[in-house]
Amino acid sequence: MVDRTITPRDFASRKICGSLPSFSPIALMKQVDPAMPTISGLVLDANGNPMNDVQVSLSSEETPVKTDFNGHFEFVNLNSGGDYTIQAFKEGHLFAPPYQTFFNLSGDQTVVFTATAANFDISGTVVNGANAPIAGVTIRLTGDREAEVATGADGVFAFNDLPANGAFSVAPLPNGNSFAPTGITVSSIESDLTGLVFTQFAPTAAHVSISGRVVTRDGLSISQASLVLTSQNGTVKTALTNPFGYFRFDDVEVGGTYLLEVAHKRFVFDTSPRVLSVQDELTDIDFTGRSLGR
Repeated sequence: MVDRTITPRDFASRKICGSLPSFSPIALMKQVDPAMPTISGLVLDANGNPMNDVQVSLSSEETPVKTDFNGHFEFVNLNSGGDYTIQAFKEGHLFAPPYQTFFNLSGDQTVVFTATAANFDISGTVVNGANAPIAGVTIRLTGDREAEVATGADGVFAFNDLPANGAFSVAPLPNGNSFAPTGITVSSIESDLTGLVFTQFAPTAAHVSISGRVVTRDGLSISQASLVLTSQNGTVKTALTNPFGYFRFDDVEVGGTYLLEVAHKRFVFDTSPRVLSVQDELTDIDFTGRSLGR
């Protein structure tokens, strides 16, 4: 072995620098204390062949390791008397045993994990408040795989052949509607996730504003004019013009028909009341007043 390292070396942060004259092989090594316990083992596939590049983690501050071409892994210099849980992970596979725990560790211990390729499905239904299926709702899958599907005539959606141990989230796209729940997340899928139900509620009504100005025939502002906005169901909103004659109604529900009236103790308005069909923001709803007795 040749020491290729150069300064700086910061052992407290576990950082070390090195230089190479070429892309020659290098090795990172850890000094092993034979007096301290070790946990080692193998990861095999369903046919008994070694699996490389499988991540193996230990329930401590130890950094996860990956198996070599012989399926071998090892954790060294562990604390005598400590409790350790070891687990193998590779997307698309389930492991037997799923994990192995060593209590009051002493001496060297070994474990063999057997991996089985596995895929699972996520499926469910979208319904309305009356529990009737809804077709054409787009469902989005995110996480280790991304996809979109639309619900069929029966309200059903499905994402098939998702790799075991993958992390996924499923959610309907709002498109003006609200859903309960808004989404479902699984951090590690280990079986089919079926029977999900998303309930769609009626679209939330949009709200806009109605604004304008009240002036005299000469274009002078009329302040303190009283305006009343009445909806079809009898709901009433009121407003007063400001010193410049402007008024504004906020939070007016779209799709309704409203009656707008204006009054002032010194003026009359020939165009009041006025019927408004509100489909969008309304501005420049102006009234012109003439003095009483003229």
